Amino acid sequence: MNTTIDRFTKQLSNNLEEVENRAKSLKNNQLTTKETQSKIQLKLDKAGAQREAMKLEHLADKAEDYAIEAIVVLMAMLHEAEMATSVAIHTRLEAEVAAANVDR
Repeated sequence: MNTTIDRFTKQLSNNLEEVENRAKSLKNNQLTTKETQSKIQLKLDKAGAQREAMKLEHLADKAEDYAIEAIVVLMAMLHEAEMATSVAIHTRLEAEVAAANVDR
């Protein structure tokens, strides 16, 4: 009977060691998985920041283009205003000359 009990306790001890080894292995795998997840999350965060930077760069380019177009339109309007002022002055002078000739 002692040999049966000895075999049983030996087998039980072996089984417990195997369970402990598997538990350690699982724990190590969990740590590795968490490290991997952290690395992946860091890469995702970096990619997101790069994407956001590119998006902002694109918006800045668009805003600069719009500002340049607005300045071009403003310059054209200023030129038109100068031309209209010149025509108005010239016409006013002609009108005054014509009025002076009528009064004579």
